[in-house]
Amino acid sequence: MEVFDELVQQPDENGLIDLSHQAWANVEEAVWSWTEKLFTLNLSFNNLTGLSAQLGKLEFLRELDVSRNHLEAFPNELGKCIRLKVLRANGNCLKSVPDSIGQCKLLEEIYLSENAITGIPSTFGHLVVLRVLHLQNNDMQSVAPELGHCLSLEEIDMSGNGSINNLPQPILTDATLILWMCRHNFKHQVALIELEDANDDLEQAAELTEEAQTAMRKEIDELRAENKRLLDAQPETYLRLVAKAEEMKSKFCVIQ
Repeated sequence: MEVFDELVQQPDENGLIDLSHQAWANVEEAVWSWTEKLFTLNLSFNNLTGLSAQLGKLEFLRELDVSRNHLEAFPNELGKCIRLKVLRANGNCLKSVPDSIGQCKLLEEIYLSENAITGIPSTFGHLVVLRVLHLQNNDMQSVAPELGHCLSLEEIDMSGNGSINNLPQPILTDATLILWMCRHNFKHQVALIELEDANDDLEQAAELTEEAQTAMRKEIDELRAENKRLLDAQPETYLRLVAKAEEMKSKFCVIQ
């Protein structure tokens, strides 16, 4: 079990708790109890592999620094840190970013370089005041078109991601061009979705028409069968009527 130098370290007058360079693999539970007084939490340069879901209790947290650890993922509760403005998580083992990050709508700076991130969620489009985004040296495969909604972005670095397939390599540090390309890709994506929806509607209509045609053909076949039965029955009916008439005629003659 780890020995903590200060088991119940309190935030200073500026709301800061600095727990960097402690070689910790876990965060002391007491840290998560400062729900209203903790504004800046520095956990950089430790051996953390994960963060507790109790992170979501820090609703007044404005800056979180977990850079240079071994983090493999953020808890979804990150999205509950709704006053977060700066997130530093460069130099970890992150492969993804939770969708819940889109709930941190006050985020202005995000540093996620030197990880193993393959893509960012579409909820990044909700971060309308985001100014700085660092994603260099990851394993990015594509960039969410919704990033084009982040009109406040001034600084973007996605260099060192050689597999990005929807942005040209030469513009991976050009915020203006990246935003333009993302908006263009988003419009194309919306148009494609609308086209696919229209195609689905047509296919459903075609299926309904085919079903209606099948039902109609069945009804026609039944009517034809009934008509044939009636036609086939006509001679027998006629002969019965004729025989009945002859019988009545014979009886009439006998009476006379």
